[in-house]
Amino acid sequence: MTFFAYAILTLIVSACQKEFEVDNSHAEAQRSGIVDLSFEVETLTLPTLQNAEDATTQEKIQSIAFSERSKVQVNIYEDGTSAWRMEKQKPIHDLTVHHQTPPNNRPKVLTTSIDRTGMGSFYDHNDSLLFKHKVPVSSFIEVVTNVKENPNVIFSVMGVKTADNVKLLLANAKAKGSIVSELGSNLVSVRSGNGKNAVANARQTNESDSLTTVDIFNTSLGILIGSTLYDQQEEIVCQAFYKYRLNMDNRLVPETIYMQSWDKDPVTGAKRKVETNIYFENVVATVNIN
Repeated sequence: MTFFAYAILTLIVSACQKEFEVDNSHAEAQRSGIVDLSFEVETLTLPTLQNAEDATTQEKIQSIAFSERSKVQVNIYEDGTSAWRMEKQKPIHDLTVHHQTPPNNRPKVLTTSIDRTGMGSFYDHNDSLLFKHKVPVSSFIEVVTNVKENPNVIFSVMGVKTADNVKLLLANAKAKGSIVSELGSNLVSVRSGNGKNAVANARQTNESDSLTTVDIFNTSLGILIGSTLYDQQEEIVCQAFYKYRLNMDNRLVPETIYMQSWDKDPVTGAKRKVETNIYFENVVATVNIN
């Protein structure tokens, strides 16, 4: 799965279990970067418990479906750092909740601002600062390098690449020991990681190193169309499929990411499946190179 898909999920549904620190601070205006992106994104999450009839009240509450919509602005700078601003909007995909949930009177976050150091500031509808904490954001330095060489790869950060860019990606993957396979009809799979069929001399240093990723690319369109994450037992942990559309400039832009993941409650051991659909609209990208 692309970093951008992870970033959207991490940033938009970032856990906010912090003490509230209310003041009258306001988010700092973002300067234009070498790449500026703006879009609207809606995340629809549909958890399903394996044994819902035997689930506890807490497990049922944690498995309630929800949707969240945000207007997002991302500024990517020459050193690979990025600044984010996300403002919540009313979801288009309204959900009917069938469980009774306890009332939550805590102030709700309306706007999130993340500066280039990764510090997130969370504001309510009055622009009052509720709390601040670090948010994990990876470097976009590879995107910056690619855009400098070819501004047409601007949407690579969202999974849309050029055919030449995909060829280079496949060559680099082979050089790093990934298994690259031709599937026919311009489709290529790239298997990376330390799973059973990965490179024999790969070392496992932590839990994430034991995972294997299989990405499927369309080499003629230059797009990533699917990703699957496997554990050491070759069982699927997460799966994602990518849908694109042509924008007003007749260029491919992301439209929807369909994701499925399987996890287990660390306390009760209850298994659940989570379906997440991420919808993108009004995607606008600008390259600012002198």
